This record gives sequence, C-alpha cells and structure tokens, in this order.
Amino acid sequence: MIATILIAFCLVAVSATEEVINRPQGVCLIFGDPHLRTFPPRPLGYRPQLWCKEAGNYVIIENQYVKGVITVTDTPWITERFQFTFFNGSKLLCTINDNNKQCPGQNDVEVSGNPRYIIIMHKDLGFRIEINQIGDTQYENINIHMDFDLIGVSHGLCISAPRGCVYEAGRRHHELAIVNPSLRQRLTSELAVPICEEYLERSIQTASMLQLPASPDMVENMRIACENDVQTTGDPKAGAGIIGVLVSEGMSGLVVTNAQFLNMSMHNAIIVEEALNNATVHIDAIIAQAITAQPSIQESTAYELFPGASTSISTNPISTSTLIATPDVKSLQLCHVWGDPHILQFSQRPTTTRYQYWCKDVGKQQLLKNKYVSATITVHTQNWIIDEFKFTFFDDDGTILCSMDNSQQSCNSSRIGITRPTLEQMDIIYYTTGIRISVHQLYLAPWYDISIWMPAEFTAQSYGLCISPSPTCEWEAGIEQLQRRSLPRIPTSNRSKIVQKLADKLCEEYMMAGKSTIIQLGLTPNSVIENAAKLACIDDLKSSGIETFGSGIMHLMMSEAISGARPDTYAQLDVLITNGATALSPTIANVSQQIDNLITETLDTTAQPSTTINIVTEDSNPTTPPFSSASGDFLHIGYFYLFLIIHLLNIF
Repeated sequence: MIATILIAFCLVAVSATEEVINRPQGVCLIFGDPHLRTFPPRPLGYRPQLWCKEAGNYVIIENQYVKGVITVTDTPWITERFQFTFFNGSKLLCTINDNNKQCPGQNDVEVSGNPRYIIIMHKDLGFRIEINQIGDTQYENINIHMDFDLIGVSHGLCISAPRGCVYEAGRRHHELAIVNPSLRQRLTSELAVPICEEYLERSIQTASMLQLPASPDMVENMRIACENDVQTTGDPKAGAGIIGVLVSEGMSGLVVTNAQFLNMSMHNAIIVEEALNNATVHIDAIIAQAITAQPSIQESTAYELFPGASTSISTNPISTSTLIATPDVKSLQLCHVWGDPHILQFSQRPTTTRYQYWCKDVGKQQLLKNKYVSATITVHTQNWIIDEFKFTFFDDDGTILCSMDNSQQSCNSSRIGITRPTLEQMDIIYYTTGIRISVHQLYLAPWYDISIWMPAEFTAQSYGLCISPSPTCEWEAGIEQLQRRSLPRIPTSNRSKIVQKLADKLCEEYMMAGKSTIIQLGLTPNSVIENAAKLACIDDLKSSGIETFGSGIMHLMMSEAISGARPDTYAQLDVLITNGATALSPTIANVSQQIDNLITETLDTTAQPSTTINIVTEDSNPTTPPFSSASGDFLHIGYFYLFLIIHLLNIF
C-alpha cells in the first residue's frame, strides 16, 4: 500500500515538473548595439523594440531565483560583459559570467553548449537563457525564455525599459559615429541597406528551413536594428546577430521540455552559423566591389542623365540647364496604396519579398517622407477611403519647390513635371531624383489610389507607410485570413448586399479585364500580385458593399506590370505609364458597366416574388390535415390508456 502511494506521489511530482517546463513562455531579446525586445505581457502580446543608448550596467532580469546584469560600452553601445547569479531561496547557487560559464556543485542549474553558444536552464522553474557570440566578433545576443508566471514577479530591463532606451518606430538614417573613419568603414555605413538585406534574406531562409515562423513585423524590426547598427558603426558584422534573433523569436512559441529545447537549440545554432558564414562571403564581396569602384563614384557619368519626359503633355517642360545626375532607372522600386486602404511597400531590390498590409489608421497618414518628398493621405472612418492627398517636394538644400493636393495640382518649379494622360490619372515627375508619383481616381468616385516609383538608394533615408507599417496595419497573409477577419461595415441597402454576395465574381471580372489589358500592351502580369489584388478586392467589396472599390486593383496590376518590365530609360518608363493609363481608362469604364448590369439583373431577379408560393385566402380549401400531429399523438395515447384500464379490470 505504501509503495503504491509512493509511486503515485512520484508520478504526480514528475507530472508537475513537466507541466512547469512545458508551459508557454515569453522571450526577451537583447542584441546588437544593443536593441531590446521586452517580454510580452501575455502569450502573443504586443512587444515594442527599443534601442538603448546609455553606457553602464543594466539589470536585465531579477527575481527571487536569478539576477542578470549586462555591461554596455559607450559608442558603439555593445554588450561587453554579462553576469547571471542564481539562488535557491537565500542560498547562492552559482554565478555565470563571460569569464566563467559553469555552475558546478549543484543540480538545479544546467549549463550546456560550446565556447560561442551556451544555454543555461533551470530544471524546475522553466526559464532558459541563451548567450550567443556572433562569429569571431565582440557582439553577443542574449535571449531569456521564461514562464509568464515568473515574468509577472520579475523586474529589470526585460520587463520595462529605462529612460536611456528609445522606441524604434521606423527606419531612420543614422550618421557614422566614428571620428576619421576608414574608407571601408565609410562605404560599409553607406551600404547598410544591401548589407542588411543580405542578412534578412538569410534569416528568413534559415527560419523557413527550421520550420519556424518569421512574421513581417519581426522582419521589419530586424531591418531597422540592422541598418541602425551598420550605419553607426561602419562594421558589417554589427547587424549579423539578427539571423539568430529571428530563430530565437520563432522558438519562443514552442511548448517543449528542457531536453527538447536543448537539442533543438544546438541544432539551430549550427544552421545559424552556416547562414552567417554564407552571408559574410556575399557582404564582403559587396564592400570590396564598392571599394574597387570608388574612383568612378566622383564622376557624373556614373549615372544616366534623365532625358526628360514628353514636354507636349507636361505643365513644366524641363530645360537642359536643370538636368543633374539622376539615379539609375533600374534601381526604381514601387509602393502602391489603394482601396480600403491596402499597401504594397517598397522593396530594396527586385528579388526581395514584398508584403501586403491592410491599414486601418484614421486621419492624416505619412505615406512617404525623405529629403526630396513628403507624401500624405487622409483616411476617413466609414470605409477607410483615401479621399485626400498632399505632396510636397524639396530641393537639395531643403527649400520647398511646391506643394499640391487633391484640390489643386500645379507647380512653378522646372524640376517638377505634371502630366495628365487621362481624366482619371495625374502623373508627377521629379526629374532630377527619378521619383514618379501616379494618382489614380476611381471610376466615377472622388477616391484615389497612389503609385510611387522611387530609387532604392532613397529608402534608407525614408520613413512612412511605404517603408514600414504602423502598429494598426494588419499583414494580409491570404484568402483564408480574410475569411477569419471581422468585417464590421455591413451594408444595409439591397444593392450593397448584392455586391457583398457577388464579391468573388465581381473581383474576378475586374482582374480578368486588367490582365487582358496588360497583355495587349505587351507586358507580363504579375501572378503573385494578382493574388494580393484579389484578396484586397474581395475584402473591400464585402466590407463596404461598394463595387467601385474593385476597379482599384486594375491600377495596382498595371503599375506592377510596368515595374516588372524594367525599362532601360526614364523616357521608356514614362511612355509605359502613359500607355497604361490610356489603355486602362476605357477598359475600366466597360467592365464597370458590365458589373453594373450584372448587379441590376440580380436585383431585379431577387425583387420578383416566387410563383411556387401557395397563397391561402378565406375561400381557399385548406391543405393542412384536420388534426395536427400533436392532436394525433394525443388520441393515440388516449387509446393506449383505455386499453390498459380494460385489461386491468379483467385481471381483477
């Protein structure tokens, strides 16, 4: 009996331990210069990313079981030293730091790994610490995984950041923080965007290989941190830690035992190290090529001179005296905002993945801002429509060249050209920068879609929705996500209900018409963008009940097809934009009329009463039986009881 009780007690104890180390955990990430992602307040909760710019000692985590401290150097603010002290009540178990990575003489704390990557785990309390030295550099990543119960009774940098840490809300250009930098350091700082793009591509590939999630928001945060560190330090390896960070973030969502966590982490470390080595080879080649080409950078012939748009349709024909060196047309990237509104952001190079977002911000929004242009849109609440826009253009010295908005479109500067290929489209050209903006008015509606072409070299100095989504922007992952989305703006009129019901069919009509027009122009439709366009169209029609929203995807498809054509000169690009507008205008009118006819026919059909309905009047013969099923059942029950009484009387 006693043995049975002991066995049962042991099983309960083991189960309790497994429960502790198998619960969901939050992760705090410290990496780079240093950047900080605090613990979430709850599973999948929001977590800001911060940049901590003060030197000294920081308590990153402290509770009754562990105290962790890091020492941050001054410019660059790297994590130079770390120390974790472990307790069992008032008893000191051991101290682990950058010089001593062991915890001998006790069984509560286990240390595993190798000289560059160690894992510290508490056997019973469910917290795990990863310390990863990035290659042969001085940079270290520290990741702390901890149960939410323990997070709630802790304090330190991982819980709430001090004043020396600032919120990283978007991409900014940072100056090189080195006095008398070398040529390599200066060029590395200037090449931060392609360097970090290489790291990001390796990060995403590694996470995919390990079957770990990599959300667009997390990827964008890693981009911000990497560009920050490479620009300020002039060291390409300052951004290398983001590969491991993305993997550790993906691991945080797994519910595993200590043994499983250890095995997976050690395997992941090998894959991350390999990805880092491959990225380093490519990045070294990028920097070496820039150093080799350095003498030619000073020559104006290194860039193509913009030959000018067709002056016959420009309000400000450009003169040859205003021509200066313009970025290569091949470097142009496209941002498109349309509909309710949806945004496809800039990419840094043609092979980079672009993400589509549905942004629910209300009011004035910064679409793009840099040295040369400020683009804003105003969104209203009922359908989150874009019915106001404003563009301001600046000279090299910051002087305002001109501003224009939805109420007036003119500019007195010879650097800015305005063309109107159709009544529904206005194209703005900033000749000397290569920037193009197309404003498309939706069919018979005062709402706008906007396409912006901009050289990739400007993205590192830019911010706004075209660069980084706001916290209220939702990543549109696919049609399945749309089916799960709450659509609060339910239409009330009969026509709106028909539009909502026919959303899939109507969007297919818009897509096929747009695709046909693109092919007729000799361009190639972008099949990936078609899927994004359909998702946005169905969303807008089902949530608003307004079919006009659907025509916006035709502008999106045409702009993406033009961008994919990769024209050789700006003149060719402008011809493609003009031809696309003139071809789309009658196509949109025709398909809109066809869709209107389809909606009207459906309305007429649903409005007519069905001829199969039986109308009963006072003179009509009733078709129902004289007794309902309930009364019939009652009679059957009565007969049963009568028979039972007679049977009992016979017995007695």
